Amino acid sequence: MSPPRPLPRRRRIEGRGGRWLITGTGRGLGRELARLAEDELGAEVIGIDRSEPAGVRSAGHLRADLSTRSGMEQALELIRDWKPTVLVNNAATNQSRRVADTPEPLVDEIITVGFTTPFMLMREMARVHRGTDQDTWVINIVSPYRQIGVRTHSLYCATKAALSRAGEALGVEPETAGSLTVVSVVPGAFASGFRPVEPHDAWLVRTYRGLRSRSAAPVATQLVARLRRGTRRRHWTIRLGWDGRAFEVITRLGTGDLLLAAIDALIGQRPGPADGHDRGAAEDHDERDRDVPEVGLGEAAHQHEAHQQH
Repeated sequence: MSPPRPLPRRRRIEGRGGRWLITGTGRGLGRELARLAEDELGAEVIGIDRSEPAGVRSAGHLRADLSTRSGMEQALELIRDWKPTVLVNNAATNQSRRVADTPEPLVDEIITVGFTTPFMLMREMARVHRGTDQDTWVINIVSPYRQIGVRTHSLYCATKAALSRAGEALGVEPETAGSLTVVSVVPGAFASGFRPVEPHDAWLVRTYRGLRSRSAAPVATQLVARLRRGTRRRHWTIRLGWDGRAFEVITRLGTGDLLLAAIDALIGQRPGPADGHDRGAAEDHDERDRDVPEVGLGEAAHQHEAHQQH
């Protein structure tokens, strides 16, 4: 009888010397994670965002738009040159649009920011660190909406589901088993500014979000604490907040059309008075100011080079 296999080594994010690359650091969860990585973990951080965010001090900032091919290439070049040990795919974008009213440019933008670019960055991390024994991490910020289709958020649900499945696949591929850990983070509801409460939200959504004003800071703190605790798994799902966990449990246990209809009745966005074929200005309140990647690599590369010379 062969001896039992030893347990996989527990991997933790701790100590100094790490290099974090975080997308969507302009505000919200991305900004808070950048601050904690620098202040609590002593890591070097490069943030990627369309805007120039405050708070990323150590290694610099890449101003780029990850919905474009050029922005994606800049981020990929940064991974090849800088070789981060932690990638956080935090950037996302969304618009509340019915499927029939979603224009093709918006389809391309949401899919590129929410899935194509994060997938390519994951792929580059796997390539750069292939065959090394250095602990490396890919952390994908997903959503409970990855489990179900939600009215007016079809593409957001689709990209979060796709990113979750792709991360799971990468985590169990044999060639990444030695060094790479993939984490899917499912946060509960918190106030990030990414999607404020809208007049046509369902009663449950308006009531819950009005009562529960959880900011991004405690979400980031809880996530970093879990990462420091570590895991032996090659793919690790971290659920934060009881609401996100409860939502996932319900949708996993009760899949089917009846459940879909019930959840839509509770959380689906209702038609509003401006709800013709296009909801117009009322729809665009937060679309371009999203909690997403927004970047350009020329600046970040220069900042990175200046940092390395210190």
